[in-house]
Amino acid sequence: MNARDARRYASGTWLRCVQPRPEARTVLIAFPHAGGSATFFGAWGERLPPTVELTAVQYPGRLDRLREPCVDDVHRLADGVLAALRTRGCTAAGRRVALLGHSMGAVVAYETALRLEGLGVRPVATFVSSHPAPGRPRRSALTEFTDHALIAELRRLGATPAALINEPDARTAVLAGLRSDYRAVARYRPSPGRLSTPVVALVGADDPDVTPDDMRPWTERTTGPMTLHVFPGDHFYLTPQRDAVLRAATAYLDGAGAPPRA
Repeated sequence: MNARDARRYASGTWLRCVQPRPEARTVLIAFPHAGGSATFFGAWGERLPPTVELTAVQYPGRLDRLREPCVDDVHRLADGVLAALRTRGCTAAGRRVALLGHSMGAVVAYETALRLEGLGVRPVATFVSSHPAPGRPRRSALTEFTDHALIAELRRLGATPAALINEPDARTAVLAGLRSDYRAVARYRPSPGRLSTPVVALVGADDPDVTPDDMRPWTERTTGPMTLHVFPGDHFYLTPQRDAVLRAATAYLDGAGAPPRA
């Protein structure tokens, strides 16, 4: 990362903490899916216990970062999040960090966790949702990134309201972010090494793109334990199953010990 990127990445614009809880012992960093934004996790914070503070990642080129160019590289996204976490003091001793990423966000969270461990900060857990383990093939992947192909993908997944897709200005912004993210996933090659952090894999039972069997190889990406939770629903099971997911995450975090150091 060059000096200019480091200054921009450390600006704090990467992170959104809707409900600050300075006394919370754990900060849960949430990474959105391809084409998503921090608002996907907007209502999560208030449903977590006082011991957990939720901070969501805002990728460049989304909403209030719309004037910034999108980043089509998973490693650069992880670098940006890491710099922002260090600036915010989230990596300071005495406060635990956990990460949760959905779909593309799972591999950005994984790469961020690797970088945190490289600094001597071992996350208490890394929750990875609806994305095969790094290096494993994806069942469904776009081979072209035209507007037509991207719109068809949005409609297939049902991730974006139809009114937004049909509004020209909004559609342009949505497709720019989605195109960048799909390119990032297509080009992604994992960093060397494995985590020592526990990995908790999450998936929808009826996800057409990622099955529970696709998630099990996450065990190869950590020397720590890996557990798998299967929820009712499709690729975006997180929406109807939000409370069940938060209960599972909270139970795991409550059972963890003191802030670990790598």
